[in-house]
Amino acid sequence: MPRLFWGDTRTPSSALPVRAWAVLEGKLPGASPQQRSERAFERLLPFSRGKMPYCKKDVVVISLQNHEENVCSGYPVSCPNKCLQIIPRTEVDEPLAMCPEAERDCPFKGWVCTPKDKRGNLQDHERSALRDHRLLVSFRKELPTRGKDF
Repeated sequence: MPRLFWGDTRTPSSALPVRAWAVLEGKLPGASPQQRSERAFERLLPFSRGKMPYCKKDVVVISLQNHEENVCSGYPVSCPNKCLQIIPRTEVDEPLAMCPEAERDCPFKGWVCTPKDKRGNLQDHERSALRDHRLLVSFRKELPTRGKDF
């Protein structure tokens, strides 16, 4: 079904008489210049250009969906860690530092503490393993002095 203008979803019965729709489809002879220009507009519309609201770049209408889903730097996407944040595609890496669902290493990883957990759960690990962390740090401090004795 042809559209008279972008976004027009009216049915033939509610918008124009059936004869007018048939003329727009080219099924009846004698289409007026206005009807021909409307049909030409409809054929050319997918190839017209428009500004993207997110990145302000000119994009051909026919490739708009592909641009939004794959290319547009300002298009809002959900956080890759499945949290509820919606952020522009260019800022995906920045919120990972603050995202509560992002996995982080234990701050004592350098002292052989290996757990890797979500940011929100890491504080629980730090509290529960406080004694172990202190022992690791004190043992590590003593290690160079013990090496000289042997």
